[in-house]
Amino acid sequence: MKTLIKRVLCIIAGFVIGAIIFMNLPTIKAAIGDRFTIDGFKIDANGNATFDNDVTISEDVAITGYATIGKYATVTGTTTINQVLVLASKSYEPGSASTGTIYMDSSYVVKVCTSVTGTTRYWQSVGAQ
Repeated sequence: MKTLIKRVLCIIAGFVIGAIIFMNLPTIKAAIGDRFTIDGFKIDANGNATFDNDVTISEDVAITGYATIGKYATVTGTTTINQVLVLASKSYEPGSASTGTIYMDSSYVVKVCTSVTGTTRYWQSVGAQ
């Protein structure tokens, strides 16, 4: 009889714990969603991260590998990037860039192509990494 009572109490306790977790799932999801929203996020076999769509990150971000952001990125928290960040709307050589293209040179200076005249590209530095 005592074993039966223990089993029934364990089953009831399991239902209560399950109900508590189920009721708190929206809160758990919201806590994760408050940290970051990423569409089109991929990690390849080498651990490199690729973002194919718009990226909005509202908290601290640490990127320790290579990151390629394919369209637009907004980062409003503290950002630490330990290796290479490439911002480009498409794969290109600097000599074939169009107006508005963002490029990071070998000195980690971010530049924006301000105009194109013939085969000459004019670049404006916007900061250093």
